[in-house]
Amino acid sequence: MLHAFLDALRAGGVQTVHLGMVTANTRARAFYDRLGFHVIPVPDLGPLTYLGRATAVD
Repeated sequence: MLHAFLDALRAGGVQTVHLGMVTANTRARAFYDRLGFHVIPVPDLGPLTYLGRATAVD
């Protein structure tokens, strides 16, 4: 389902996508890592981690 979402974004001209997640949610982090997301460095926001990736297939 997320692959379809990323495909639709890319088809609409969106080049990157960002998301925020609770840092302690290691299962979600592993899921997003498998989808190619990476950490976006931001000032310390407490228990949140921001991730991003290009919509293009690598």
